[in-house]
Amino acid sequence: MSDNEVAIATPWPLILKDRHFHIALLIGPVTWALLGDIVAFAWPSAVVFFTTVVLYPLVEEFAFRGTIQTWISDRVKGAETRFGLSLANLATSVFFALAHLIYQPVYWALATFFPSLVFGYFRDRFDRVLPGVILHSWYNFGFLLFVVGQA
Repeated sequence: MSDNEVAIATPWPLILKDRHFHIALLIGPVTWALLGDIVAFAWPSAVVFFTTVVLYPLVEEFAFRGTIQTWISDRVKGAETRFGLSLANLATSVFFALAHLIYQPVYWALATFFPSLVFGYFRDRFDRVLPGVILHSWYNFGFLLFVVGQA
């Protein structure tokens, strides 16, 4: 097995065993409990569920973390971190929040800045987009069921 194959195969065991990743997964239910009524929920239509939990996270993570964050990191010393956050992650998260202004009220669009930092953190930590896709899908899943479903 070449070094390249090891680099591709190695992250999954690391991601699945990563304490930071486990904490990020737990942040979702805590946030849902704070933002919505977790006892009752509304199940969305199949189309809404698919777009919110599968399609949007894939498209947004590959666009923002896979393209924009990588581009900034490669060109502007974006890999340097302060408090665990890279300049590329911070800039990408600003763009991410601004992009959400198209479909969401200002307060919800701006609130996407914080989960975006989490997704970007894992992009930097593992040099992969997939941990962010998983977290993004998980966060959207709970938000859709426990917060939006209550509105």
